[in-house]
Amino acid sequence: MRERITLFLIIAVLLFGGYYAYNHYAAGLYYLAGQYDRMMNPYGTDPDAPEPTAADRHLHQSMFIVDLHADTLKWERDLLERSMFGHADVPRLREGNVALQGFTIVTKSPLRMPWSDSLSARSPDTNTLLSFLQGRPMFSLRERAYYQIDRYHDAVARARAGEGEGTELRLILDFADLEALVADREAGKDVIGGFLGIEGGHWIGGTGSSRADVEEEIQALFDAGVRMFAPTHRFDNALSGSNEGYARYGLTEHGRIALAKAESLGITVDLAHISSDGLSDAGDLLDQPFVISHTGVRANCEPPCRPDRNLSDDDIRVVLANDGVVGVGYWPQAIGPSVWRIADTMAHIMQLGRDAGLSDPSRHVALGSDYDGSVTPLIEVSNLDVLTAVLRQRPDPFTEQDVRNIAGQNACRVLATNLPGGSAERAEDLCANLRATERDPAAATAGRAGLAGAESPAPARAHTGWLVTDLIGWLARTQSEMNHSLRGQLQAASQSGAAAPIIILIGFLYGLFHAAGPGHGKVVISAWYLANPGRWPSALLASSGIALLQALSAIVTVTLILWVLGSTVTRLLDQAAAIEAIAYGLLALLGLTLLARAIIGGVRSPCCHGDKPPTAGRGLLAMVVAVGVRPCSGALGLLLFTLAVGLFPVGIAATLAMALGTALTLSFFATGSQWLRGATVASVTRSRWGDLLARHAHTVRALVQGTGGLIIATTGTLMLMAAVLRMGVL
Repeated sequence: MRERITLFLIIAVLLFGGYYAYNHYAAGLYYLAGQYDRMMNPYGTDPDAPEPTAADRHLHQSMFIVDLHADTLKWERDLLERSMFGHADVPRLREGNVALQGFTIVTKSPLRMPWSDSLSARSPDTNTLLSFLQGRPMFSLRERAYYQIDRYHDAVARARAGEGEGTELRLILDFADLEALVADREAGKDVIGGFLGIEGGHWIGGTGSSRADVEEEIQALFDAGVRMFAPTHRFDNALSGSNEGYARYGLTEHGRIALAKAESLGITVDLAHISSDGLSDAGDLLDQPFVISHTGVRANCEPPCRPDRNLSDDDIRVVLANDGVVGVGYWPQAIGPSVWRIADTMAHIMQLGRDAGLSDPSRHVALGSDYDGSVTPLIEVSNLDVLTAVLRQRPDPFTEQDVRNIAGQNACRVLATNLPGGSAERAEDLCANLRATERDPAAATAGRAGLAGAESPAPARAHTGWLVTDLIGWLARTQSEMNHSLRGQLQAASQSGAAAPIIILIGFLYGLFHAAGPGHGKVVISAWYLANPGRWPSALLASSGIALLQALSAIVTVTLILWVLGSTVTRLLDQAAAIEAIAYGLLALLGLTLLARAIIGGVRSPCCHGDKPPTAGRGLLAMVVAVGVRPCSGALGLLLFTLAVGLFPVGIAATLAMALGTALTLSFFATGSQWLRGATVASVTRSRWGDLLARHAHTVRALVQGTGGLIIATTGTLMLMAAVLRMGVL
């Protein structure tokens, strides 16, 4: 009985501690939310992507580039700081020479079930899980939206106060703001503009709402700084049907009221995700040009491109008739498996314009990356000049004027027409011949110190868990920089006379230092050896086994799918996601098994079963397999590159060298955890609590082992959920 009471009290303390940790989540959940973010927003790989020429780079740096859509505010990252997670932030936007970025606000993302081709508002909402991890509003979609709006206002104020890497971030509210941004970019000032958009007004309208209620909600969004409004996202709502919803109806009465009010205020209407009937209805309703902020086209939709998500030719004709623009995305589900398909999609829209007798078909094409939208874009924002190279190096290259139109002039025209104070005439004068002063994308412009006193600084933010946050943040930034530089290093090495040894050395160093950053393998192996007794040889063997198995998994995956089956890179990434899901499922199952074993063993009396812990040999082997079966992402990238340049055997050798580096780093974590466990046990044994703990050794051992199992199960479950979402059910 006493054992059970003690165990009950310990569990109660753990629950209270968990509640306290959630309410002070900044340090405790940083890692988990970051891992979820990193899995949901990776970059894709296309070995056939062109290398920009000097002329391509010169043109790219001279353009005013506008991206109509990024979901960066959805994630708990500092917009002003370079992050290892996701796709976009101010430093990387600057490197890509983006002048104006649309920051759209997502409040609900239902899960697509594998057996369905439609989405429902009643489906499990992944944003609720994300909001829990981030400590954001969980139950009100309206509150979720305004939380993200406030985050952008905070970032703008902090940038003006001098935080970040020196680039000023602005909020574009009217024509005068856009005009000033254009002038400052032409003058070479280090400034990036942003506008806020809503992706789905799900809380607006419906049963019990009146016309006044709908108009009041749109007015409130305008007052908060929103200048783009999409009535739907990926499911039907009270404003309109969605092109991925079940009913896919047209604009409702409340939808018509919402769009008419938005247009009258100077909010640009975004019809991304809307049903074909809804698009047609909006085309008849609206007087000003609208946008499709991010999409692909159904014509020649090559898998993994999804036709329902994209525009039909009739949909595109509605946009052309309203003098609007189509923002073409960069991710495979929108455009297909290759970066070259981005240009093909744009060319298809332009051909429909020619067929309609338009004098300038490129007038209706723009950029809509969908960065940070739980997609896998094939072009990194910091290397956005690759897209300029795609447009100029295709067999039927676009003219320079076409490229300038697509890069920003078209989007500028629509925004300048619709913004308060704007008009079609003023938009043509402002946006027809945009130019920007070329700047070094790697160096911030000096002379911004005076901005610190221009406005009152942003409210001070709580800085909790500084040790954990700063340490992980430093490792994360280092890891991110290695990821960004790996391809460049490999490119240079492949052109060297001693390519093989250099690439192998790069693989080893990547494994050694990349493994020091946040990752589930380090968490699992550390938790295992903190919770279970073991000797250092077992730690070395386990670490080596994980690293070798990850390397072999990557080699087998690439060899089988690309070389033997002749499939595409995108298909390879899909298969890798499936392998990840299996690995994380095994990991979650392992953690739950250890937790159940600890609970069952903790409540049993040691007099009947002995005080000797159960053997951990099979559990250790299961842990090695569960962690190691997932192919290392760095190894996949290295193998893909060497396969593309004809050095695949060197890539295999470099992958094995990478495994050696990873094994050394994992061994450090494993043996360090062993030492910490031993030192803690020895210290407690010699303390005044030693006798008490000795009498309850069975319960304490079960508690420690159960905690380790809980950590492993939680990590595996969260990673499994993210991997399932990445497997094409989004």
